[in-house]
Amino acid sequence: MGNEMKIDDALIGLAASVAGRACELLADGWVKGQMSKSVDGSPVQFCIHGALDLALDEVFGTDRKGVRTNVNDIAVAFICDEAFGKMQSHSGGIPAASFNDAKERKHQEVLNVVGNAADRLWDIAVENENGSTWEPSKWADVDVSSEQAQNYLHATLN
Repeated sequence: MGNEMKIDDALIGLAASVAGRACELLADGWVKGQMSKSVDGSPVQFCIHGALDLALDEVFGTDRKGVRTNVNDIAVAFICDEAFGKMQSHSGGIPAASFNDAKERKHQEVLNVVGNAADRLWDIAVENENGSTWEPSKWADVDVSSEQAQNYLHATLN
């Protein structure tokens, strides 16, 4: 890989950062059945998608297209893989909502799913700086060369 960064690497790194920030937001406040819950006009509790939206706003502003969309799709795919055991695209709805809003769902379960997704993305994005061989911690048992994985790992820029 050398010192060159490819667009794919940047997207995965951004998705890891966004998922990590979403996990921080969820740790501070979580809600079911709505994107966010506000107190005095400021959102203080979030569902998975509400936390992702705010994290994306912090990175990209309110523009809802281009790289932001690709980063969101990657983060959502990994969160859905943690929640359901399969990657799902963000297009066509909010696929992690059924996990977030399930009656039996507990706050810690949501934190674990989003945190694990962020960790997996960081594993892919970051190589060991001392030049030794890098091994992903959890992604290793998944075929990253599959068509489904490639669709999320190598998203086309809009």
